[in-house]
Amino acid sequence: MKKEFDAVKSMREIREKLNKEYSQNPELRNKRLKKIHKEYDIFNQCSGIQNVSERIDTELYKNKKSFDSVKFFREGKEKIADETDGMTFEELKKYISDRLKKDKTVKK
Repeated sequence: MKKEFDAVKSMREIREKLNKEYSQNPELRNKRLKKIHKEYDIFNQCSGIQNVSERIDTELYKNKKSFDSVKFFREGKEKIADETDGMTFEELKKYISDRLKKDKTVKK
């Protein structure tokens, strides 16, 4: 199965874009960091990016997620991909139609 979205590539492109922006305008980085500090009320409470990161981790993410939506939907998507692999368009339409009918009867 071919991967449609490459998170690593996407993050690399974002980093390169930001690096270019900050190289051209170094004050932009500080402006954005100050906005983040203000938004998360971490003004004058810590210094440096490492401390900001640690504070965000400890203050904002104290509770562990009880439900991981990304994992849940990825598993569902992979299951559907496995079940429909190699189907023709007509077979895929029938598969979807049957699943919709089945789901409607389950909900009643």
